[in-house]
Amino acid sequence: MAGTLWVRDLKSETPERLFPDFTLQDYDISANGKDVVLTTVDGSVWVAPLDGTMPPHQLSDARTARAVFSPDGNVLYVQNRVLYRIRPDGTAREKIAGDNISYLYAVSPDGNWAAAWAGTAAKVYPVHGGSAIELCPLCGTLGADRRGITPPVVSWSHNGKFLYLHFEWSTRETFAVPLQNGRILPPLPNGGVSAEAIGASPNVIKFPQLRTFPSDDPSVYAFMRQTPQRNIYRVPVP
Repeated sequence: MAGTLWVRDLKSETPERLFPDFTLQDYDISANGKDVVLTTVDGSVWVAPLDGTMPPHQLSDARTARAVFSPDGNVLYVQNRVLYRIRPDGTAREKIAGDNISYLYAVSPDGNWAAAWAGTAAKVYPVHGGSAIELCPLCGTLGADRRGITPPVVSWSHNGKFLYLHFEWSTRETFAVPLQNGRILPPLPNGGVSAEAIGASPNVIKFPQLRTFPSDDPSVYAFMRQTPQRNIYRVPVP
């Protein structure tokens, strides 16, 4: 799904279009809220300040469907089934993992783990070396025909208090899983988790709407509501 990036002031409700020369398939905002990484429909990756003080500059070595900032300001992305890290100025590209990876979901708040889709599974990869952890064996997806309104399968609150899991293929439900201090995952059974097992876990929050995009506070979230509108026309017949 392609589109343009807009920002809206929630108090004045005034919208503003950002980077009008770019048609995007994804974007991510840095931890400090000052920069954005843009992924265009042709797979090129650009980094720019959100305040428009400098024009976007391209990361020439990167071609991907989604790029994500880590908390240290570096950019992570998947290219040719390999997970890479690169500085925002386009230097020091480094391979993190090669595991037939299809898509990058998110980077953990501590910057040490990256969640991605590999095969049919969602896995969490250590950024600084080590073995991947399988989170759920059959939940990897971009959202199929609903990609534009489908949350990432794995994400975290910025404060590290919650892991958010979305199960598009089974229930389309999204869950907020509380995390203990200093941990980026809850205790996991062998073989990972399912929507049924997560939903039955104590203290786990199931959002009432399907395909939910949570904030740092699970009580505040966004979701899509589609309202069809049909018109009846009369056309003169000669």
